[in-house]
Amino acid sequence: MTFLTVFRLNLMKMKNLIILAITLLSANHFTSCDKENHENGIDIKTLPAAVVSYINTNYASYTIDEAQKDTLCNGTVGIEVALEKKSADDIELFFNNENAYILKEEEIKYSALPANVQAFFSTNYPNYKLPKDAEKITLANGTVQYEVDLEEKTTKIEKEVATNADGSAKICER
Repeated sequence: MTFLTVFRLNLMKMKNLIILAITLLSANHFTSCDKENHENGIDIKTLPAAVVSYINTNYASYTIDEAQKDTLCNGTVGIEVALEKKSADDIELFFNNENAYILKEEEIKYSALPANVQAFFSTNYPNYKLPKDAEKITLANGTVQYEVDLEEKTTKIEKEVATNADGSAKICER
C-alpha cells in the first residue's frame, strides 16, 4: 500500500469515529432529557377518569398536551395537566391526589398584573429582578391569585412567590 492509500483509510476511519461519537453523544443527550421528563411526566392515556371527565365537561374545546406530577407553592401535591387550543392561550389545570380540581393557571404579562400586585412585588422584593411574565391563578372557588418567579439580582437565587388578587398579602413563597 502506498502512503496515500494508508492516509485515506485512516482518514475514513477517523471520519467514521467522529460520526459515531456525535451519534452517541446525541443519543445520550436525548435519553437524558427523556429520563428527566419521565420522572414527573404522566402518560396522558393513564390520567384518572375523574380528571379526564372534568376536562371533557369544562374544557371540551381544548386538547390535553401533557401531564405531570407537581407540587404547588403551598405544598399541595397532585397532577398538572397542560391544555391547548388553537387560537387561544394554553392553560394548566391542577388536580389534587384525590383527583379534585384545584385551580387553573394562565400565563400573563407581568405588566398586566394589577397595580397593587406589581407594587407588592417591587416593595417586598426590591433586590429581585422583576419578570416579564406572571401566572394568573384562579382557584376552584373563583378566588384569583398571582404568582411570579423572581431572581435575586446579585446571587441569582430564584423564588416563586404568590400573592392574593389585590397584592395585600403573600400567599406562599418557595
